[in-house]
Amino acid sequence: MPRGLAFLRSRAAAFLRSRAPAFLEGRVTSRRMEDITTLDGLGDVLRRLRRRQARQRGGAQLTYRELAAATGWSHGIVGEYLSGSVLPPTDRFDVLIRLLGATPAEQGALATARDRVEERRRAGGAAPRRLPAGVPAFAGRERALAALDRLTGGVAILSGTAGVGKTSLAVHWAHRAAVRFPDGQLYLNLRGFDPAADPVRPAEALRLLLSALGLAPVKIPADEGEAAARLRDLLTARRLLMLLDNVASAEQVRPLLPAAPGCLTLITSRSQLTGLIAVEGAHPVPLDLPDEREAAALFAARLGAARGDGGGTGGPAVAGAGGGRGGADPAGAVAIRLSQDSADPIGAGPAGADPIGTGPSGAGALGARPAAAAAIGADRVDAEPEAVARIVRACARLPLALAVVAAHAAVRPEAPLGTFADQLAEDRLGTLETGDPAADVRSVFSWSYLRLPPAEGRVFRLLGLHPGVDASLAAVASLAGLPPAETRRLLAGLVRVHLLVEQNGRYAMHDLLRLYAADLANGGDPEAGVAAGESADAVARLRDHHLHSAFAAALRLHPAREPIALPPPVDGVTVTDPADSAAADTWFRAELPVLLAAVRGRSAVRGAAPDQRDAAIRGDAAIHGETAVLGASARDDPGDAYVWRLAWALADHLDRSGRWAEWIGTQGAALAAAERLGDDRWRLFAHRSLAGGAIRMDRLALARTHLEASAGIAAALGDAGAQARAAHALGWLAETSGDHAACLEHSLRAVGFFVEAGDRLGAARAANSAGLAAAHIGELERALELCGDALAASRELDDRAGAAGALDSLGVVQHKRGRLGDAVARYREAIVLYQGDTDRYGEADTRRRLADALDAAGDAAGATSERGLAQAILDDLAGQ
Repeated sequence: MPRGLAFLRSRAAAFLRSRAPAFLEGRVTSRRMEDITTLDGLGDVLRRLRRRQARQRGGAQLTYRELAAATGWSHGIVGEYLSGSVLPPTDRFDVLIRLLGATPAEQGALATARDRVEERRRAGGAAPRRLPAGVPAFAGRERALAALDRLTGGVAILSGTAGVGKTSLAVHWAHRAAVRFPDGQLYLNLRGFDPAADPVRPAEALRLLLSALGLAPVKIPADEGEAAARLRDLLTARRLLMLLDNVASAEQVRPLLPAAPGCLTLITSRSQLTGLIAVEGAHPVPLDLPDEREAAALFAARLGAARGDGGGTGGPAVAGAGGGRGGADPAGAVAIRLSQDSADPIGAGPAGADPIGTGPSGAGALGARPAAAAAIGADRVDAEPEAVARIVRACARLPLALAVVAAHAAVRPEAPLGTFADQLAEDRLGTLETGDPAADVRSVFSWSYLRLPPAEGRVFRLLGLHPGVDASLAAVASLAGLPPAETRRLLAGLVRVHLLVEQNGRYAMHDLLRLYAADLANGGDPEAGVAAGESADAVARLRDHHLHSAFAAALRLHPAREPIALPPPVDGVTVTDPADSAAADTWFRAELPVLLAAVRGRSAVRGAAPDQRDAAIRGDAAIHGETAVLGASARDDPGDAYVWRLAWALADHLDRSGRWAEWIGTQGAALAAAERLGDDRWRLFAHRSLAGGAIRMDRLALARTHLEASAGIAAALGDAGAQARAAHALGWLAETSGDHAACLEHSLRAVGFFVEAGDRLGAARAANSAGLAAAHIGELERALELCGDALAASRELDDRAGAAGALDSLGVVQHKRGRLGDAVARYREAIVLYQGDTDRYGEADTRRRLADALDAAGDAAGATSERGLAQAILDDLAGQ
């Protein structure tokens, strides 16, 4: 490098070290502050200050997180200030420029520039601050708040069922996010589901919004299209939040949506508004019921708020409200409650919308001092955790219901919370009445129900009669007596308005809605013109759906089983016929709670009156005009006939799934029904099936009692098939007891009776049992022949369960013969068939024998693996 150039560079470096700070400061202060009129310009100055400060300190620029930590603001809002996306409020702006090292002279000039930017942005009038006051004791909803925090602009739809807390959440979040929208916040209650007023029409909504934005009445266009264009024009280049509450339909809000990318429109609705999602690209934010932890926190907060002393606007949130530093940002927009007149929804609290908490007339206008109030609520909650858990469950975790119970408890501070839990157990909907339609659970539900088309309303009512937590399409079609395709369309309408939830092809509603629907179905809605026999006829169809579907599924699990005679289903029933044993197993698992309840109680119709329960599940003789089925006499109690048949259909599934206690219970109910009916054939089956469950549970004395009774009835009837099945079951009992010689004797007798009855499949299964018994007493060649014949017959008859059993027995025989390779092969073949037949207990049992064979063959690792798989299956079955 030339010597002269090196000298110049060294002098330049020295100059920069000594003069750079002043030089750079001059670049900032020399910028003409009167030229700064936009957010971009102001943001540019803030970024220059940040860079200059870093150079002055000789380090890196302050990060957003460092600035956030120093101020207590979120790092996201710091970034929006420095990027020129959001205009900081005056107090925040002063703090920020001081942190960035602005001199006193610069602070004054920058403050003036900031005010000038705000004035320019307010040229059309003062920024509206129309949010209603927030609920004073907001709690939980962390996930939903996080989803809303991610919104930056456009349209978002906060949807959920009645009473789930949409408005409370939306207003709480709007206060928290107000600082992000310096050009104002609008609130408009569109009264989509309001018992006292019609929904606000788009033209009226436009007038209210334009007026709130400062437009004189004479300048508001009368034409709806021109008014919508004027609204879009006023919102151009603004950052404004518009909260449109209680929306009925997409058509109601389409003209109100701004085109400005900096604006965010948050819509609350009981409807999913899928049209807005599809056409306008709206972002869905579904609001589900809170979990039990959140529900308990909400109850405690509301109970404390109701006991708070003093006024207040209720902006801050209590602990657990989710996000922020305890509520609305102190530098954000102040919530000013304007007119509460229902004729002017702008600024009004949501008393007529989602009434859980933000308006003056709902359950949410309950006081102030949230922190102290929360402590009061927490004390009572902590003292009675079990009662709180019962209240949360009885309220189905619905925020409105929890708020109502909290209000009841607040006005009776001397009463234990257990008192209210007991009242809910006796009469849930009655306990949740308040006398105020805006805060009465039944009334709030009615606002959704009364807006349903008649066909959807009928399906909603009838769903209240379904006893399970969810229902299949075929079950609902049977309740309604409609084709499945039409039923699916009506259910989709109920899902859209959040009266139902659809998941994996099944439809569910929470318990309080189900109780409300059941009340309507049982005569609580004369205005809907409910027919006098609607409920009983619907339940009769549902009963036939479950019985005939269970019968079809039972034969898929055990195709060789001797079927019973069923009367035809009543008109309008949709029967589910599973395609194979796996589908049958899936169907039983989904429907089992309903089926078990029907067997145990003869009617599991939740919410029905006692006389309607008796009429609903009448047996087949009364409804079908049946006089004799399987030897039944005219003395039949039809309910007993239904119980017996359903128990018959359940037996195989309960055995294969390891639900042996329930197997015993259902067959005990079947036996009692058969005894009342005086039908020997039904008694015979019930005795034998109950014994099967007892054998599985190692209750061998009980099993012997019932098997001997079954055998006695079979002998008295002289029925070869019945005697064969009784002898076969006695052989099973003997095998379980370890008496293999007796097992061989009973099984060979069973083979003879099955041959006499012409039942080749039964004969094959009994021969397999005899072969296994022969193996255990050392008659290996006889065992090989009997089990081999059984396998051949089972394959010929396409009896997969029988073939799996024969292969398993052959594995035992080959193991005893020392043919370990053959034994392992037979066991593995059996396992494949058990898996295909969804017989998990059979699979586990064979895997244990396979492990023994592998051990004997010297494969310790394989044996350990098989035992682990077997135990995992058994543990899973035990946990059901």
